[in-house]
Amino acid sequence: MARPLPQVDITGVSLSAGDLVRIVGAPDLSEMSGESRTESEAVFGYLIGKYKIIREFDPLGLAWLEFTIKSGPNAGWHSVGIEPSLLRRRRRIAGTIAPNSSLKRTNQSLRD
Repeated sequence: MARPLPQVDITGVSLSAGDLVRIVGAPDLSEMSGESRTESEAVFGYLIGKYKIIREFDPLGLAWLEFTIKSGPNAGWHSVGIEPSLLRRRRRIAGTIAPNSSLKRTNQSLRD
């Protein structure tokens, strides 16, 4: 298996699930073909310059983002994996708990 990508952004800052990041580039899609490449190019083109929250990292080290495009030919829900080096961390969102985290809210904290 390939060695996972380092979980650092374009500036070398460490990234974690739950971080708010700006997408500063698009991955090389030259090995994709046909309709899937066309759709992926459009979706990554949409993402450049936008801020999204990292949902998780996969075993290869890709950061996974989930988002909705509200209108246009690619409208709908999307989930993409992207190299961390194409991201720039803005800040951690206060109060977010990363998916698959061992942190759990208690019933008491939910009532407060």
